[in-house]
Amino acid sequence: MTQFRERGRLPFYEEETFARDSWAAVLIGQGVFPRRSDPLLDEMTTSESARAMQQMRDAISAVVARAPSHANYLRNLARQEPR
Repeated sequence: MTQFRERGRLPFYEEETFARDSWAAVLIGQGVFPRRSDPLLDEMTTSESARAMQQMRDAISAVVARAPSHANYLRNLARQEPR
């Protein structure tokens, strides 16, 4: 908690219950925000950051393009036999 509150860092533990992204979502959702940014961020240029964000947007778009619509998902779900 101290590392997150100070610099937004979340340590990784082998047997952790949640992934780091999940912990960050939970903490931010509970109103726990880092006081300052991680100094490692200062090493990344604006163009590197923009490129990384574009890669994430592209990856998300590719997954969404392959996903069924909500209506199709519900239709397929209704066709499944109860277990």
